[in-house]
Amino acid sequence: MAEHFLNAVSVGKELTLDELSNGPFIPFTAVGHKVSYDDSHGRRLWYCDIQMDMAEAYFPFIRLALARYQPESVPDAHLSRVVLADFIQLMPDRTASITFDPIDPTSVELALNGVSYSGPGTTVDGPLQHSKCKPAGSGDLAWTPVTKTPLSAHTFGGPDTLWTAHITLPAARGSRPFRLVIEEFELFTRDIAGSRQSRLVYADILNL
Repeated sequence: MAEHFLNAVSVGKELTLDELSNGPFIPFTAVGHKVSYDDSHGRRLWYCDIQMDMAEAYFPFIRLALARYQPESVPDAHLSRVVLADFIQLMPDRTASITFDPIDPTSVELALNGVSYSGPGTTVDGPLQHSKCKPAGSGDLAWTPVTKTPLSAHTFGGPDTLWTAHITLPAARGSRPFRLVIEEFELFTRDIAGSRQSRLVYADILNL
């Protein structure tokens, strides 16, 4: 549906396709997006960013039908011939936040919210890491794991899940560099009895 495309610049309805010109009239809707040109490294490609609202769907499969769209045109010439893209999955949105205790400098509350799925099950961890040197320019190798705290899941009757955890720092915040690495995994049962496999579906880093 056209309303699921959040950054569309125009919408054309009751349009025709040249591929179906010899058959019965089938109306089509085109959702126009602003395109840009990429000439870096000699690529010479046109591209556009498409933002979609998945509503309550979790990892939905979509397949885009791509065409050049000219809103101002003569009848039956608004769309070029269509090219079908491959099927892709859309990632679910996640909102991560941290809350600091105004009295205890070692206390941190971590929260993660977003649409989840109750089928295979998910697990979310908040590994805490610290660095003995300044992280700027040092990369991930400068960080050392400290603790790994599982987040507790809370549901309230809707599609969203709220994961929370209380984390205690080994030293006062600001005394040394700390960061939280949030990792969400889906868990699936394997063919081998009693064994499961995991798939990383979300990861983020929050500097403290």
